[in-house]
Amino acid sequence: MRPGWRTAEIWNGFGPQPAAARPACGVLAKMPCDPDAMPQPTTSPRGLLGWWRRRGIQSRSTIVATAAVAAAAAVGGVLLLAALGAGIESSIRSATTLRAGDFAAQFANDRDAASAAISKQSDDGTLIQVIDSAGRVTTASPALAGHPPLAAPGANSTTLVDGGMPDPGPYVVVARTTSSANGPVTVVAATSLDERDRTVALVRGALLLGVPILLLVVAVTTWVSVGRSLASVDHIRVEVEAIEATSLSLRVPVPQARDGVQRLANTMNEMLARLEYSMQEQRQFVADASHELKSPLAAMSRSRDALMVEWTTTTRSPSRRRSTGCRRWWQTCCCSRAPTKG
Repeated sequence: MRPGWRTAEIWNGFGPQPAAARPACGVLAKMPCDPDAMPQPTTSPRGLLGWWRRRGIQSRSTIVATAAVAAAAAVGGVLLLAALGAGIESSIRSATTLRAGDFAAQFANDRDAASAAISKQSDDGTLIQVIDSAGRVTTASPALAGHPPLAAPGANSTTLVDGGMPDPGPYVVVARTTSSANGPVTVVAATSLDERDRTVALVRGALLLGVPILLLVVAVTTWVSVGRSLASVDHIRVEVEAIEATSLSLRVPVPQARDGVQRLANTMNEMLARLEYSMQEQRQFVADASHELKSPLAAMSRSRDALMVEWTTTTRSPSRRRSTGCRRWWQTCCCSRAPTKG
C-alpha cells in the first residue's frame, strides 16, 4: 500500500465506510451525481459587474477583443483625420504662398502684364487681389471683383479667413508686398480649404462604414477561435464523464499545443492513474482478505460436520455428548490452527 494515501483510497471494504472517506457520488461511489446536491456557484452581485461575471470565457474574450479594437480604431481614426486635415491645409498654405510670391515678382518686373494676367485669370482655385499703398483694390480676379481689400497695405502675412469670401468656408489668405513702377503694392492670394474639408469628410465616411465591418469581423473571428480552443476542454470533459469505475484504464487525449489545455489533460490523466491504482489496491486487499478467511471457514465447516456425525452416533449420555462435543469443537476451531511464521 502506498504511504500517504487518503482514507477513501485505503478503506478495506469491510463494515460501513467512514462518512469522511465515502465519496458522495462519481466513479468511486458508482452512482451519478445529483446536480442539486453539488456545490452551487456563489450568487454574483447585481448590475454591470454581476452581468460581466455571468458571462463565459468565450463571451468575455469576444467583448474584450471587440472593445479593444473599437477603442484603437476610434483613437486611430481621430488621429488620422487630424493628421490628414493638417497635411492638406499645410499643402494649401504652401501653394498659396508660392502663388502670391510669383504674382508679386511679376508686378515688380511688369505691372501691366501682371494686371492683365490677373484680370483674365481662370478659376483655378486661387483668387488674386492687388492693393496699392492707399488701400485701394487696383486689380482682382473676376471672382473678387468689387470685393473690399482682403489685407492691409504693406502687409506680409498668412491668415485664415472664415466668412466674407465669395464661397462659404475658410480661406487661406497670403499677402506679399513688393515695389512697382507706381509705388509699393500688396499682392493677396486666397485659396479655399474646401478641398481639405471634402477629403476629410470622404475619409470620415469610409471609416464610419469600415470600422463596424472590422468590428464584426473581429467579433466573429474571436468567437470562433475561442470556441475552437474551448472545444478541447469540452472534449476532455466528455471523455472524463464517460469513464466508469470499470474503465479507469482509459485516458483523455492530450493536445499537442503546449498551453493550459495540455496541462489540464496531463493532470486529468495523472488523477485517473491514481484512481486506477487505488481501485487495484482495494480489489487486491479484498481478494487477499477473502483468501485468508477461506481456510478457517472451511475448517470450521468440516469440524461442524464431524461433530454432527459424532453427536448422532455416540452411545454416551446426553450430558456427556454435550461436554465432549463442545470440547472437541473448541479444540478444532481455536487450538488446531497451523502455527504462524515469526
